[in-house]
Amino acid sequence: MVFFTDILSEEASPIEQIAPGMTHQRLLNRQIVVSKITSVSRDVVDAWINTVKATMENWPEERPYLAIHDLTSDRVSLTPYARTRAEELIPLGAKVPGYAGIVLPKSFVAQLIRLFMRTQRKQGVHNEIFFSMEEATNWLKSWIGTLRT
Repeated sequence: MVFFTDILSEEASPIEQIAPGMTHQRLLNRQIVVSKITSVSRDVVDAWINTVKATMENWPEERPYLAIHDLTSDRVSLTPYARTRAEELIPLGAKVPGYAGIVLPKSFVAQLIRLFMRTQRKQGVHNEIFFSMEEATNWLKSWIGTLRT
């Protein structure tokens, strides 16, 4: 029996710990970038947003930006600081159009984040909420090989 994680691991980079509580990885031959946070301390939020910004600024022009933000930890919530920092990504989305899957646990916090994400839909990066990594990855796989618009 082949598991989803086995398929991804063949084409995944090693998981890089950017800061305690924040990791970064590339999937499917570096075509999808995954950021995972397990805390919303200022240090973790800063590491997350700074890493995403640097990734977007250096994304290849010929490909759509494909990202997963894994926010499934029960220690992650939408704090005012996290929301303010996340808004810094909006202008970059206009320069680096693409798709981002936001993976959340099924919770009240997920509903709040979903409302926040709806305000960003018109900004260049199309965001969708998912409740599993597999769903988010499958959605992003459908955009691999498309031209940036």
